Amino acid sequence: MPASTRQSYLIMEQNQKYTVVIMGTSFVLTKSQIEFDSPNYFTTCFLGDFHEAQTHHLELSRDPDLFRVIIRYLCGYSVLPLTEKQIPSDMTLASALTNLRNDAAFYQLDGLLCACDESLSDQEPTLERQEKHLALLGVVSHSNNGIDTGAQLFLQGKDNFLHMEVAPNQLLCPPFTGLTDPASPRYFSEFRTLAAVQDILKLELGAGHHKKWRLVGYRANWAQHQSYELTILLERTSAITQKD
Repeated sequence: MPASTRQSYLIMEQNQKYTVVIMGTSFVLTKSQIEFDSPNYFTTCFLGDFHEAQTHHLELSRDPDLFRVIIRYLCGYSVLPLTEKQIPSDMTLASALTNLRNDAAFYQLDGLLCACDESLSDQEPTLERQEKHLALLGVVSHSNNGIDTGAQLFLQGKDNFLHMEVAPNQLLCPPFTGLTDPASPRYFSEFRTLAAVQDILKLELGAGHHKKWRLVGYRANWAQHQSYELTILLERTSAITQKD
């Protein structure tokens, strides 16, 4: 293939259009945009073996105003800190940043996720809570994948995790008894499960969670109706400042 023809083909390929419909609002992305900060949700859908790879069309129930910020990020722009015009009318600055982080995790945009974590860390108030243990409790419904298949696949059917402070006396009661010690894995599947738990913590608490929390134990129980009950217990390692 002549160099000029190959170059024209590459230009045409990069200019392919993909339509993403967010709550009824249509957005058009180019191939170069969806490949920015990849692999991600868009490359999986549009460049993988899914139906969207044929239709170039994807519909999602996310926030369209925050998706405008996502589009700017996919163009290579710096999007943080958020400007007043970028904050959706039904959100505060804090909630908009938190929700943008949630979207970054959903779209698997690791660069934006880390940037949101840094911004949230800068805005994080002084810790006033007294309990040193935190539990993440969640239900993953209708999952055809076990937790040892990886966090992204396992969490496709998850409900939101509940973050719960745990008092010392509660540590002696279910579901916090009999958890798997993160130092105990010996076999390949057990290490895969531990890696998935660590990925879940990254998605839920941010990439720097290990600076403030130590993983104490975890358990994923197969429950009724094709669902898992997931329990993750953490211990606070950062200093706690209390008000007088």
